[in-house]
Amino acid sequence: MIRFTLRLGAIGVFIFLSSCGVDAPEPQSKPTAAPEKPVQTSLDGATCAVVAPDEDSTPWKRNYELTRCLRELAYQDWSQAGAEARHIADWSVDHAPLSEIVDILTRYETGDALGADLEARGLLGGPGARYFEDDTDENWQAITVSDWLRKSGYWYEFDAETGTFPNNHDYLLESLAAMFGEPLNGAVFVEIAPSDWESEDPYELRATLGERSWERVAANHGDWYDVQTVLDMLNTMAADVGASKRAMPLQTFDQFVTVVVGPGDALLAAANDGLLHPAVARRSMDRGKAFEDEVRKQLGL
Repeated sequence: MIRFTLRLGAIGVFIFLSSCGVDAPEPQSKPTAAPEKPVQTSLDGATCAVVAPDEDSTPWKRNYELTRCLRELAYQDWSQAGAEARHIADWSVDHAPLSEIVDILTRYETGDALGADLEARGLLGGPGARYFEDDTDENWQAITVSDWLRKSGYWYEFDAETGTFPNNHDYLLESLAAMFGEPLNGAVFVEIAPSDWESEDPYELRATLGERSWERVAANHGDWYDVQTVLDMLNTMAADVGASKRAMPLQTFDQFVTVVVGPGDALLAAANDGLLHPAVARRSMDRGKAFEDEVRKQLGL
């Protein structure tokens, strides 16, 4: 059986570098050495921006430890954490949590300044995270965009692979609809599943809100959600009832899906400013306005 794997955030950026012609070297001359890559160096007096001597440390472990270290340092001294983040930014960073905290520490003077910016953008008006207090300790502080949106209740993460059949798209719809608050309060969702997960028949998704109803056909990907159809249904419902809120999927680079909810124009502006990274074809970003148009279309704006 061929299983269709949905990886919303796993959209790579491929850059093709064309080679440049150079003159042949003179006889007897040594070939020109390729320029060396900048060597990662520790920052003098740094707490976090230190190149670990541990050769057994994997890139993932190193990036995780750097992220944790910068967070703890920011709790005590945001200015110092920002200085170290600017140094780390010159390294090759391929780790979403580390990239996010480095960006925020170099962009804002304090965590509260970020919070105030997100509040002004209308992105902190969520219903509040249901289990937020259980997942954080008394020393926790909001440092990044994801921190603030989680606390607000405008952030939802889940595995695109359910491991079950049927997939219960109706439960996912209910969970995401809760982030919309008043516009979708009282909505009822129903999933009609195909006979088995190898069937070519699709799922039927139905929603009712008051006297209005919506229907969608969702692909049968085995034990994987049809996430795009779920988000399209919610955004259509929101638009039809005159709500400004929309659901936007973010890049995750694995099979986990992150969805944020907020006023559609505010989400788009945050994406344009680099605070959010929508899971749309990255190549569109190179086409300028086409990227914004693609996001607008996805959000139903």
